[in-house]
Amino acid sequence: MTHNQCPPSAFLSYARHDDKTGKLTRFREMLADEIRTQTGEHFPIFQDDKDIEWGENWWGKCEKVLHEVLFLIPILTPSFFKSESCRAELLRFLEREKQLKRDDLILPVYWVGCPLLDDKNAAQDALAATIAERQRVSCRELRFQPMDSPEWGRKFEEIALKVQHAARRVHGKPEVSSPRFALSEISLSYPARNRQLQAALKEGADAARGFRALLTGHPFARTEPTARVVDAQNKGDFASIPAAIQASEPGDRIIIRPGSYKGPLLLNKPLEILGAGDAIGSVVVEASHGPTLRFQTSMGRVAFLTLRQGNDQEPACVDILQGHLDLEHCDITTEGPACVVVRGGANPQLVLNKIHHGTAAGVLFMDGSSGRLENNAIIGNSLTQVVVASHSHPTIRNNRISGGKGNGVLVMDHAGGTIEYNDILDHGQVGVTIVSRSSPTLRHNRIYRNGAVGVMVLDDSGGTFEFNDLRGNRFGAWAIDVSSQSTVVRSENIE
Repeated sequence: MTHNQCPPSAFLSYARHDDKTGKLTRFREMLADEIRTQTGEHFPIFQDDKDIEWGENWWGKCEKVLHEVLFLIPILTPSFFKSESCRAELLRFLEREKQLKRDDLILPVYWVGCPLLDDKNAAQDALAATIAERQRVSCRELRFQPMDSPEWGRKFEEIALKVQHAARRVHGKPEVSSPRFALSEISLSYPARNRQLQAALKEGADAARGFRALLTGHPFARTEPTARVVDAQNKGDFASIPAAIQASEPGDRIIIRPGSYKGPLLLNKPLEILGAGDAIGSVVVEASHGPTLRFQTSMGRVAFLTLRQGNDQEPACVDILQGHLDLEHCDITTEGPACVVVRGGANPQLVLNKIHHGTAAGVLFMDGSSGRLENNAIIGNSLTQVVVASHSHPTIRNNRISGGKGNGVLVMDHAGGTIEYNDILDHGQVGVTIVSRSSPTLRHNRIYRNGAVGVMVLDDSGGTFEFNDLRGNRFGAWAIDVSSQSTVVRSENIE
């Protein structure tokens, strides 16, 4: 069976910021592979960013998996203890251990030094104090080593053997103070003689059934997220979206009925916010002071809304400061400079949105951010449709990027990322401009009908360019300055 076909055996709990380079994803893959080598059995490890499919309820899927897996593997870092979702996952699994009368189902990995785990500081945080008492595997000394190094190989073997021993303890017969007979071996015709033994064995059998339930995927009762309804006519739970957000608990779902609503919206806890209209423009949220939507939490989802910013002094309509936001099926426009700003190392997914008519940019990635921009229409923003700046590395895939006075895509200030399968057309200047030591990968794009060249590379920049169609630009396919010629790799482009 493949990884996707097998139910997960463990849940990787981590702060998304700690995986911005993909190293924790690689850690999960190599650990699962080493455990399989040691045991001969598949050992899939669930990772929310990789194992939640399109359209799935992100919070519900995490809750479901937490109820099904046998082990929790928390990646301990300062960001872990500041993450609402990480703390919630750890608390849920501690409760699981308590229900099953175990204390060996959490397998911590110490990734970055945490002052909260020091003896003198642990008392400041009850959750940190609890996890500080557990035996943990330290990877701090290897974090900057290549993961294919012998040192990492020995570390993966060490962790895999610990997991194997833990699994044997779990699958072994539960320990009780009386002799270990199966319930079927107890003679029920002697209740007085066997009452104490039966009680002890029943307790052990209940614990065993709990483990069996974990492995078969039928553990404990689960509930759907709490749904709170917002109705502009006061026919729901709330008449305003900010009031619903304030009253909601992490993991709740807010459903907004058709109508016009006032922002700004501050999403500072993990929530789903879903418009209930049948067409674009059915649910409109508009703000004149502050971003219409500011995302400042670990994860969340916003879909089926029209978001408008009516103040030309506000820098963004949607401001994503951290975490993982799924922003889907929204119509986003602004009187200010940018429709969407992604910053602070955030890692969102923007899918199937219309992002249009900002006075400067459609989408701006900055400050080491990443994420995925896919299947969007990014059109009519005055200067540049997409800007990737200051060490950011997003994936920009299968979008229609068109109709600005300046550049289609601008990559600048040591930025990179992957730009693929896009139509980039009808701009007043260059289709894709790469400057100031930036180096993205462009492949399978159609870059055409732009007012200058298809691709321009300047200022010690570079990149990999393959299988792009660069025909039909006013002044040709390329403009590459002398400082960048040696770092531009071109292959199979149509010019």
